[in-house]
Amino acid sequence: MSESLSVAVVWHMHQPSYLDPVTGMMSLPWVRLHAAKDYVDMVALLEEFPAIHQTVNVTPCLVQQLAWYAAGGQDAWEQLAARPAETLSDAEREALVRQCTFAHPQRMVAPHLRYAELVARVRRGQALGPQDVRDLAVWFNLVWIDPQWRRSSETLTGFMAKGRLFTEEEKGAVLAVHRELLAQVVPTYRAAEARGQLEVTTSPYAHPILPLLMDSAVAREATPGLPLPTAHLIAPEDVQEHLQRAVAMHTQAFGRPPQGLWPSEGSVSEAMLAPVARAGFRWLATDEAILWRSLGGTLPRAALYQPYRLEPEGQPLAILFRDQTLSDLIGFTYAAQPAARAVADLLERLQAIRQASTDPAPLVTIILDGENAWEQYPEDGREFLSRFYEGLSRDPGFRAVTVSEYLAAHPPRATLPRLAAGSWIRADFTTWIGDPEKNRAWEALAQARTVCTAASTHPRAGEARQHLLVAEGSDWFWWFGPEHTSAHDEEFDRLFRQRLARVYTTLGCDVPEGLQQPIGRPVPLGPVPPSRWGTPVIDGVVTDYFEWLAAGRVECAATRGAMAPGQDRLQRFWWLCDRDRWYVRVDLAAGFPEEPVTLTFRGERPAFVIEVTVQGRDASGTWTALAPDGSGDHPRPLEAVAAGRLLELAIPLAGIGASHGQAIVGQWQVSQGGTIVETFPAAGPIGFFLPEENDAQQHWSA
Repeated sequence: MSESLSVAVVWHMHQPSYLDPVTGMMSLPWVRLHAAKDYVDMVALLEEFPAIHQTVNVTPCLVQQLAWYAAGGQDAWEQLAARPAETLSDAEREALVRQCTFAHPQRMVAPHLRYAELVARVRRGQALGPQDVRDLAVWFNLVWIDPQWRRSSETLTGFMAKGRLFTEEEKGAVLAVHRELLAQVVPTYRAAEARGQLEVTTSPYAHPILPLLMDSAVAREATPGLPLPTAHLIAPEDVQEHLQRAVAMHTQAFGRPPQGLWPSEGSVSEAMLAPVARAGFRWLATDEAILWRSLGGTLPRAALYQPYRLEPEGQPLAILFRDQTLSDLIGFTYAAQPAARAVADLLERLQAIRQASTDPAPLVTIILDGENAWEQYPEDGREFLSRFYEGLSRDPGFRAVTVSEYLAAHPPRATLPRLAAGSWIRADFTTWIGDPEKNRAWEALAQARTVCTAASTHPRAGEARQHLLVAEGSDWFWWFGPEHTSAHDEEFDRLFRQRLARVYTTLGCDVPEGLQQPIGRPVPLGPVPPSRWGTPVIDGVVTDYFEWLAAGRVECAATRGAMAPGQDRLQRFWWLCDRDRWYVRVDLAAGFPEEPVTLTFRGERPAFVIEVTVQGRDASGTWTALAPDGSGDHPRPLEAVAAGRLLELAIPLAGIGASHGQAIVGQWQVSQGGTIVETFPAAGPIGFFLPEENDAQQHWSA
């Protein structure tokens, strides 16, 4: 057992550029809202735990937007919220009301009676008067302020207690707090770094996928045979510029050059290492799956808990690999558990790593998103983080370190023979390239880059190149294709195309007709098929980010229409398969009640019946294969677990006669007290496609 285990926690803070090049305003508010709720308190909390040293990665495009707010810029949501409610047009009032529902329903809406009442009225389509709209705007912007900051402000606690009948002046006071917190982000980080508790690192300027910019064909190293864009993009100059800009902007904002780099989405390749070293970085990090691919063979887990040495062009460069399990537990699982239990589990896992290690100085690297997870936690995660930091501080077997201070004391002893290409999502690049929509976006980018490169002597070439670099960011490609979707897909699509269009107009060129139309397709009303096989853990919770990422899904609300008014218990179905089983996840809008609820699936092709009874967090069920005459064999036990609003099932494919490459066709029913309360879909059976192992989504549609 090692005497001590070093724990390097790296929080990644990032937002893409929301600046609309047409209006000159930020079209989306997430920089402001996360500054009010996450960016300041995540670092300010360290003052209570002097022994905790950690690393925060702040992307240059986020720093740039913080500076934009500091210079007086407003986002479109903020500007609309600031308007007197009585002066809004019908369209403006509708837009503001819709915007003010973007808060976590359980953690941010439900605890506040007036806010919950107003959101429920919006969901039901009821009209709101000016006072209601003003109250809604105040509550939305209040709950996006970190709870600790709310409690520390007499003004805000007064607003929380008042609850309703807010004035325009009170609404302005809430928005002013957002501004105060925006201004505190960089000074808070600089102060923590000055006292030695924090290392601030950076990412490439606009958060691009560096390996794909170096050479888009690298995607096939991780995924052989992946369909690629027709335009082969090779842009090493852009990679170097993103890195150089990152160093310059970071140095200006934080007063010292960065030592570490979190490459966007943990994406790495051999070719990008030399530009990283040339830009002056001493270390970078990525996901553990990249380590296993790089080393090959079967290796002990202990191989993960050390840094490795790389020497691109003879330059020393350290690389670390995050513990995916621990990172994803914090990001996706522990929020559903009591903080004491979650922290005890995390500390036990760290202790087990220490006890199993024979290394004199083992290092566990935990890297995850530092802003989005906390909406899922009670009180924005404060109790979890406080207990975690206290546990690390009190146990002499743990040392919470910044990455650079660990490397200064323990330089890498092992050399990595090669670096496999991939990212922190499935160790490949399919989240950003390979889908028809994503590939069309890359082709539009490559075309604009060709025009920009050819016009390098144009007097406004630098301005055009700025638009191009922003368009190279990873976030636009993330939202294209069916794998990820949000309420703002159309806006992300528009911002991407606007950036590319500005390349042309800045240079005095005609904008291609293809940029006049959306690249993304509307969200389908029917099923989105799985992209590949997968094997989720049947435990009633989303165990990690990747668990259902490749799953097919169907939005129940999108298929109801006027055929089934008032049926709103079923929210979403997900399904996956592997070689042996069909996995189903059912999301309910309001959760499972204490009285028994029965979910029944009646399969037509093949013929079978699944029946699951759920009561609170308990679930049990059976599956029965049916003969052509409708008779069935003996019901057999079903693997099923429920928790809160989520039910997970596993059904043997052989038992029900299902085959890969075909669809399971049938219909769901929800019964309560012997009465059917919902049928999905109401209009008739639906098909759940079961792909072959390496099928791609684009080869099948509902």
